[in-house]
Amino acid sequence: MTLEGVQRIVRSSDNVNQLFQVIEGKLDHCSFECRTAIENETIWIRINAQAYKTKGSKRQNKMICHVTNITEEKLLEEKLRHAEYETRQSELEIQKVREADKLKSAFLANMSHEIRTPLNAIIGFSNILAETDDREEKEEFVKIINNNSDLLLRLITDILDFSKIESGILDYSLADASLKEIFYEQFQVHALKIQEQVSLICDFDALPDILVHTDPKRVTQVISNLISNAVKFTEKGSIRLSFRIVEGYVLIEVIDTGIGISLQHQQTIFDRFMKVNSFKQGTGLGLTICKTIIKALGGTIGVDSKVGEGTRFWFTLPYNR
Repeated sequence: MTLEGVQRIVRSSDNVNQLFQVIEGKLDHCSFECRTAIENETIWIRINAQAYKTKGSKRQNKMICHVTNITEEKLLEEKLRHAEYETRQSELEIQKVREADKLKSAFLANMSHEIRTPLNAIIGFSNILAETDDREEKEEFVKIINNNSDLLLRLITDILDFSKIESGILDYSLADASLKEIFYEQFQVHALKIQEQVSLICDFDALPDILVHTDPKRVTQVISNLISNAVKFTEKGSIRLSFRIVEGYVLIEVIDTGIGISLQHQQTIFDRFMKVNSFKQGTGLGLTICKTIIKALGGTIGVDSKVGEGTRFWFTLPYNR
């Protein structure tokens, strides 16, 4: 094959330059692979070029160029790479399944304790309540029973909702809903549960009177969960509720002055079975469920926090005027 013939099939200028360097005596030999097209068929070739001297010449003035079709070899390499990739993916999937199994095992072990704790409190204080005649004691015992009943209900609701999410059957019912009414309802509910040194704040006069086409039940569930978390981790200061219209969506915020969340935990806080504080009661599923709901409703959810200063949970919902 002439040099011109080699040049026609070698399209890379770098590779052609290598051939010229062999011809000019700057290199003794060169070898490279390239993809080219011959008679409308794309193939891979390997070119080996070797310079030599003819009789009577003082320098290398000839070159032998050997062209080999290595298409089959390249196809086999591609299959091997694909097989290796599939193997790595399978190993990753197996690792994920093992980690999920470990988390589920820890979750089930934790649930036996989480459910027994409020049940024992309800049963124990109900028995004491029946035996006491002191009015103040009765009021205190009723408060404890109600708090533990609410906790038990939240635990069971989270477990049932998570089961529906895993099965892909969590239901949504869309309707026009007033966010201001949802906020007012949740404000009244949680104002009764908040600690004395914490203020629950919401400027209802500043909230816009708007209707959002969404699932009011699920939005209420998310807001309630975020407020409950704020109450759980805020011992003094305030918890502020608000929402405002941003172009194209509504931004809902729950801001507290609690213990805050480390950057490390912020990265995983929406993962299933994750708990920032293992000593606090809960399933570790609440925020996972919130994220699933908001995503299904076309919004996004996130968190901003500084340890020791407080936390801001926020989520968005689509809004068309």
